[in-house]
Amino acid sequence: MSQDNLKEARLRAIEKVDGAKTAFWICLGLTGLCEGGFLIALLWNIDWAEPLHRLLAICTGLIYGTLGLGVLALGAYNRWWALRIVQAVQLGPDELE
Repeated sequence: MSQDNLKEARLRAIEKVDGAKTAFWICLGLTGLCEGGFLIALLWNIDWAEPLHRLLAICTGLIYGTLGLGVLALGAYNRWWALRIVQAVQLGPDELE
C-alpha cells in the first residue's frame, strides 16, 4: 500500500470515528434525558410512608448503580482496545512486538 493510499485510509477512518462519536453523544444525551425523566417521575410518585415503595426505590437505585458501573467498565475496556488499535496503526506491523 502506498503512502498516499495509507493517508487516505487513515483520513476516512478518522472521519468515520468522528461521525460515530457525534452519534454516540446524541444517543447518550437522549438516553440521559429519558432516564432522568423516569427518575423524576419515580421520586415524584413514591409514597415514602409505604414500605413497598421504599423497597422499590432502593432496588431501582441498586440496579441502576450496578448497570452504571458496568457501563463505565465497558467504556474503559473499549477505550483500551481502541488505543491499542491506534497504536498498531501508528507503529506499523514491523514495530509492534
